[in-house]
Amino acid sequence: NKDLHAMTELAGLPWSAQVKAGMRSSGGSPFGVIKLSVWLSTGQRTLDLDIVDPDGIAFAAPDSSLLDEFSQAGEYSGSWHVQTNAISGDLAYSLEIRGEPDALDKFDRPWLIRARLHADASPLTLHSWILDGAGVFASNSSPASTLTMPGTADTIITVGAFTSRNEWVIQSGQTQKSSRKLGMVAPFSSRGPTRNERVLKPDLLAPGEMLEMARSDDANVKPAQIINDRYLINAGTSFAAPCVTGTIALLLQEWPDLTPQRVRELLQNSADPI
Repeated sequence: NKDLHAMTELAGLPWSAQVKAGMRSSGGSPFGVIKLSVWLSTGQRTLDLDIVDPDGIAFAAPDSSLLDEFSQAGEYSGSWHVQTNAISGDLAYSLEIRGEPDALDKFDRPWLIRARLHADASPLTLHSWILDGAGVFASNSSPASTLTMPGTADTIITVGAFTSRNEWVIQSGQTQKSSRKLGMVAPFSSRGPTRNERVLKPDLLAPGEMLEMARSDDANVKPAQIINDRYLINAGTSFAAPCVTGTIALLLQEWPDLTPQRVRELLQNSADPI
């Protein structure tokens, strides 16, 4: 989802992005929720960061790594946490807000995440991601850098999906067509680069939209997906990754001493560029 990531090169001017809350349910009662992370390209706390509710009430991120909790009586409770990443040395903030069932109107309106550099502070890069599908950015979102862990790791072979089919005949005899262009990245497939600018992430793409596969009797699918009693059409990176996994298994069967790095090189060097 292109609305799960926001970023900025923070310099002299302040930055902000609207956040639309996600919805959850407990015991049949819906409530609003926001979960996001903010990463800085520095290990120094050189900015002011806060979250602002729809009525203008702001809660600042803490200076320490201790959990900083906040609440608005009868409406919501939340917490900020900041820590230094052990690998990169950069600062990472976590924010979580949970609304009360009687305060749905508070979560029907956008919240605001804001950042402003301290005076004389050096410019930095700020990334923010929505976590666990708990909301979306309603402004200033970026379609890039939507990959999540573990796919961002150096030693992981990260697989995205491309459109391998855009026309098929269903059980009724009708031809179904998709507007997707063959060979292009599927719209649901996460994009790179990673936060530290490894541009070639994902490492490669495999067929993931639309694929013909075995149909379960219990499958809850639309008529436009049903090929016949045994097969249906579906899509997802969950189908692209097994294509690459099977290819790697065949490579290791023939050359069991291949390293992960060499496997990645073989796959990338034999793939078609897009």
